[in-house]
Amino acid sequence: MRLLKPIAIDRSKPREAGRSLLKQGVERISTGNTVIIFPEGSRSPFGTVKRFSRGGAKLALAAKADVVPIAHNAGYCWPAREFIKRPGLITVVIGEKIETNNLGASELTDKAETWIRETVADLG
Repeated sequence: MRLLKPIAIDRSKPREAGRSLLKQGVERISTGNTVIIFPEGSRSPFGTVKRFSRGGAKLALAAKADVVPIAHNAGYCWPAREFIKRPGLITVVIGEKIETNNLGASELTDKAETWIRETVADLG
């Protein structure tokens, strides 16, 4: 994991975590790297999507980068809060990019979350 240069955040300190995400994320995007955000914070039970945080949208806006939403059904094979994995086929759907021009963090988050919720429901 260290080779992937993850942006580690301390969830016990939300303000510092947000600042760290923005600083390190903008730096990585400006050097041509891709940043993957898990806006739910942790895995959800199969077929459900938790409320999204706005951290990823804030990062995209700060970096002047578009967002590409991704939906999957991996929770079917790797259930949340369970150690046992089930055999199966995981489907990943990559959406059209969402341009960040003239959007606020809440609106950008809502667009990505709506697309992901609808797509996950179709995967069920």
